[in-house]
Amino acid sequence: MNAKIIEIEELSKLSAISNQPFSVLFRTEQFNKYYPQATYLLQQPIKGEIPIFLVPIGPDKEGMKYQAIFN
Repeated sequence: MNAKIIEIEELSKLSAISNQPFSVLFRTEQFNKYYPQATYLLQQPIKGEIPIFLVPIGPDKEGMKYQAIFN
């Protein structure tokens, strides 16, 4: 799957931990087909493979969108 980051959003603090949770939206160029909710390996140039849990959230006019939440 080739995906592009389209949005990064800070989420409200859910607890007293020091980390700030955030959401990352990705988009693929596919419209009618989507990958199921699962953990996928992201290829990052410096860190290598990073497992990320992605959830399909639906298409827009440019392709299928997926969301990952980090906390």
